[in-house]
Amino acid sequence: MIAEPRRLALLEAGKLKLAAKARLAEGGATARYEAAVLYHAAARAEQRTLLVMEAPSPEARLANAIERCACLIEGFDATVILEVAWADVLAASSAVSERTAAAMRARIDASMSELVHRYHAVLAKTPAFKAAIDASDPWRPSRSLDREVDRFLKVFPGDARVWSIRSFRHVQAGDVTAAWEAIQRARELMPEDGPSRCGERVKLDEISRGG
Repeated sequence: MIAEPRRLALLEAGKLKLAAKARLAEGGATARYEAAVLYHAAARAEQRTLLVMEAPSPEARLANAIERCACLIEGFDATVILEVAWADVLAASSAVSERTAAAMRARIDASMSELVHRYHAVLAKTPAFKAAIDASDPWRPSRSLDREVDRFLKVFPGDARVWSIRSFRHVQAGDVTAAWEAIQRARELMPEDGPSRCGERVKLDEISRGG
């Protein structure tokens, strides 16, 4: 029998995923971003389903890590997946047999491969943005860089880190209204995380080799 707190968290996660899919089906200019907000909330609900378990098995921990990572892939969030969520999947995988990990991860491995490909593709088309996130002091005024940040967000509208970067760029340009709107988007996606880490580097090379 599933304990009540876990049942409620599972129910909440399921409702949020369905709502996200429905929002995507509706379409519109903000559909992908709004769906991303819902998928991020679903990932947090999935995390709660693990936290309320008294002694989760290694298999349960892996299943939960996979589900959270899947939510964030569906939620168009490159940074958190590459820096945190995928690392959680790999760590949980090490606690079960190779056969079990391979069976449980078959679908998420394919999804992750697609995300890494998409991430590399967008960075290849945004060289100024890539150079900026690789640099220690990257955020100098540049219209071409601003366009590339926007291009990245079209592909990954659920990336709170990059929304915080976009807010900072608007501040540099003196557009306080646009800066506030961008930081609000970052906060909607990741209310538990102060979206101020604008210049931190995404360590894709270390993470994409794992598993």
